[in-house]
Amino acid sequence: MLKLTISTLFICLLTFNVAIAQDKTFSKYIENGIALHDEGQYLEAIKQYEKALKINKKSTLVHAEIAYSYVELGDSKAALRHVNKAFKGDASDKYPMIYVMKGNVLDDLGKFKQAVKAYKQGIAKYPDMAMLYFNLGITYMRANQENNAKNTIITAISKNYSHASSHYYLGKMMEKQGRKIPAIMSYYFFLMLEPETIRADEIYDKLLDLLIRNDNVNKTAANEFEININANDLSDLEFAPLELVLSLDITEMLKQEDEVAAEKPKTDTDKLISKTELLFSMLQEEEDDKQGIWWDFYAPYYAHIADCEVITAFCHHIGLSKGGDIALWMEAHEEEAIDFVNCVNEYGQ
Repeated sequence: MLKLTISTLFICLLTFNVAIAQDKTFSKYIENGIALHDEGQYLEAIKQYEKALKINKKSTLVHAEIAYSYVELGDSKAALRHVNKAFKGDASDKYPMIYVMKGNVLDDLGKFKQAVKAYKQGIAKYPDMAMLYFNLGITYMRANQENNAKNTIITAISKNYSHASSHYYLGKMMEKQGRKIPAIMSYYFFLMLEPETIRADEIYDKLLDLLIRNDNVNKTAANEFEININANDLSDLEFAPLELVLSLDITEMLKQEDEVAAEKPKTDTDKLISKTELLFSMLQEEEDDKQGIWWDFYAPYYAHIADCEVITAFCHHIGLSKGGDIALWMEAHEEEAIDFVNCVNEYGQ
């Protein structure tokens, strides 16, 4: 009896040690796969993940990682096979991003209804997960369901206001619809979150086009200007007064440029600061009974920046993708830059 007990104990310890060794090997394969994936070696990454599957063929994590690598390889069908296996795996509840991945893959395969269903299933289970709403919004955009796309991405922002891409695409949609002020509001926030990327360079130019390179104002004679606001502009009754004031301000800016033509001309940054000060001051004065993301989120945020008196630093910060004098200004005005950061961080506290 004593011998049997010792033997049984030895077998138990051996089994336990083997399990520990397998866990370490399993984790190592996953780590190797992730490293290879990050280096762009997707097929090699998949080989490592497949070794991990020999240890645990029902690993949700491994199937999800394989699906991700196949997405990068452009093989959506293989990606879908593995993401479906991830749902049937041992820990699907621990990885909510598999709903995002499934929706993305189905969208890439042109299966719009199934993609929407996958996102909505994820939202039902994880109602506070911003990425589900954002990706659902992108799917709606691809299907030209602009109203659904706008509302869904606005919800994504309400769940995570620091997700730059949500503001980016909301601004794009608003600009496409000819809604100038909402586009400007979205672009400001995107650039505040992501000021130094290729996308930022593009959006900064768009912001300047909307604010200071206005094609609604034409010079007809010395100190005479013609303002053309079309029916589409005026149909956006929510923002028509703000647009009108901005257009009138442009005529004043053009007059001032004529008067000081012999002096140092204003830079785009100078003009941006002037226009931003005007817009933010108007947002401060708007009535409190207006609702929606423009009034509940963006307007009070920008009014706060105006109250902090950091608009100059704000306008330089959002133009950092341009480098040059803008970057040099930020380096030379460290105190103003810190005041701007503090202002942003203290909002809502």
